[in-house]
Amino acid sequence: MINQLTILFMIFTTFTINAMEKNICPLALLPPEIHAHIARYLSFNNESDDEFIARTRKCGTLSSEHTALVENADMATAHSAFDFLRAYSVDCSKIISVKKCDHKPRVTIFDIHNKKTIRESENLAQLSKKNISKLMLIALSRTGTYYAQWQVHERDDHWKKPYHYQESRLIIKNVLSGKVEFLRYLITEKRNDLISMGFNKQGTKIIVHAKEDCIWEHPAPHKMHPYYIFLLTTPTEHEEKSKRTLEAYLRYIGCCKKLANSLPSLP
Repeated sequence: MINQLTILFMIFTTFTINAMEKNICPLALLPPEIHAHIARYLSFNNESDDEFIARTRKCGTLSSEHTALVENADMATAHSAFDFLRAYSVDCSKIISVKKCDHKPRVTIFDIHNKKTIRESENLAQLSKKNISKLMLIALSRTGTYYAQWQVHERDDHWKKPYHYQESRLIIKNVLSGKVEFLRYLITEKRNDLISMGFNKQGTKIIVHAKEDCIWEHPAPHKMHPYYIFLLTTPTEHEEKSKRTLEAYLRYIGCCKKLANSLPSLP
């Protein structure tokens, strides 16, 4: 029995022969229903919120195997786990390790598959220096352009609020310019046991996970949830970057621009 992909190939071949005579992209001759069907079989470099939440929670902490790999490669001298912060890259192929030293922090990036250090990043080390003792979580965007930090500070107005609250700061810096691109202050409970922080694949959101339901008092008063998602772009920009259509796929890989530019914009 001929499967669906074989049928699509036959249709595409037929349209290609016709398109060669008209000097247009053969895919442009296919109806929208075929475009949508093709898109179902493509691998998109984005994810839904459910996929985003599941991935960042599952890959929130390093496995024991990868922890040993990083410690051996880093030749760590400190014995306390609190002297280092480590996180997977978005595709889980690399590990970012930050040595928390006030005077000279060290940031290294490890390739899991090759089991070796790719490089030591002086730039990320420099961006880690300010308030490094307050640094609790780190994350890099998929492209490596943005560096996120989650810092926890003691409140200096605890006389106004119960002392079991603290101020948390989400800071996202541009790795190339060093400028702060995103900053949020939140009041959180001291009992929060943080797990991880991570960007979504589109680079439009970032999430912070905790081990148990916690109270994010600000900016969402009394919201109880084991995670909190921050939107880094407008909802419209997020939706645009999250499309899973043939047009979006071709635009992303830079292929068949004639088709991508000729298709009408989707609502």
